[in-house]
Amino acid sequence: MTLARQPDVALAAVTHALARRAFYPCGGETCLRHHGQPNRFCVSFYGWPHADKFIAAFRAAGFRLVGHFTFPKRYTSSRGYVRCQHECAYLLAKGSPRQPDYAIGDVIDWTYSGNRLHPTQKPLPVLLPLVETFSSAGGLVLDPFAGSGSSLLAARMLGRSYLGIELDDEYHAIARRRLEGGTCPAIAPGAGRRAAADVDF
Repeated sequence: MTLARQPDVALAAVTHALARRAFYPCGGETCLRHHGQPNRFCVSFYGWPHADKFIAAFRAAGFRLVGHFTFPKRYTSSRGYVRCQHECAYLLAKGSPRQPDYAIGDVIDWTYSGNRLHPTQKPLPVLLPLVETFSSAGGLVLDPFAGSGSSLLAARMLGRSYLGIELDDEYHAIARRRLEGGTCPAIAPGAGRRAAADVDF
């Protein structure tokens, strides 16, 4: 895939299916190669039981791990041997992207979205600081697993261009409606880091 502009940041909400090469038709490693341009960041949410497979796929695609985020929840999202009360994501780099002017913390509170639009819906207060920090003003944000479009909405709110890919017709329609019909005012620079509680999902 060739883009007119290379994305500043790729946001990928990745599940265990990516590790099995079943989530995206071309297979996770191939898609990572296509979407990961030099000197760019990628934020990848992942399922921790398959971290070894994700790391192998990231490295095979030319990414290196440069950070790890933990998103503590104030509720239990599932239960097994332990109560699951956090999400996690890797910060990946391809090439040598410039370090951000403001380094955000690697622990960001997870605000419950209610998962009303998608089973793994990401809350805007989580996505806003990631998009703001790891993409440039006017830059392009790519989400190859767009779901209900939360990352695209965050990009739009911060004045970034966006490109989303979603295979499921139902979620594609939800994302499209959110992007076409929502009244999302532009957010001033720096607001993504501090306006989390003020954002309407």
